[in-house]
Amino acid sequence: MFNKSLDTLITFPAKLKTYTIPETVRNIKRSAFINCINLQSLTIGNSVTAIPDFAFLGCSNLKKIIISNSVKNIANTAFWDCDNLEQITFGESVTSIGNNAFSFHKKIKNIVIPNSVINIGKSAFEYCENLKSVVIGNSVTNIGKHAFASCKNLEKVVMGNSVTNIGKCVFYECDNLKKIVIPQGSIEKFRNLFCERFAMKLYEE
Repeated sequence: MFNKSLDTLITFPAKLKTYTIPETVRNIKRSAFINCINLQSLTIGNSVTAIPDFAFLGCSNLKKIIISNSVKNIANTAFWDCDNLEQITFGESVTSIGNNAFSFHKKIKNIVIPNSVINIGKSAFEYCENLKSVVIGNSVTNIGKHAFASCKNLEKVVMGNSVTNIGKCVFYECDNLKKIVIPQGSIEKFRNLFCERFAMKLYEE
């Protein structure tokens, strides 16, 4: 399960339902938890600084994730295809959310991106079909293409004040999106960032 110095988690016992990564662990190996279908609740310990590619891919019964304040980077496809995920608690040190990091989460309804995050990768939350609201923190500068595409029940997005780049089709097939809340005095900036269809949904608050 661990290396000799106990600072790297290599593989995870597939039968456990609840797990807290110990404080001794600094590194998680790529694909360490892949397809651990019994895992339901996970707390990432306060020494882990990054979550690697495919780390939790296919943990289809994972319902709750608590990401500690030590984590700075969530890599591509880290939590991809965790069908039953209902709750994500981000730590306050995460700066980057990778491509497809949280794609295909069918039960998550609300997401709050903390103010520490600078980059949201391509398709990061694509196909989160029951997602209803998103709050994007004030340090986010880039939102990759298709980041929230096919979130068919998304109704409201609150934009932070640092966004300077929005990729193509960010809200593609988000047909129920009614309101994109932006900071006061930023209407012209966001009109230039969005296509006409979504520029009509901008509200300053």
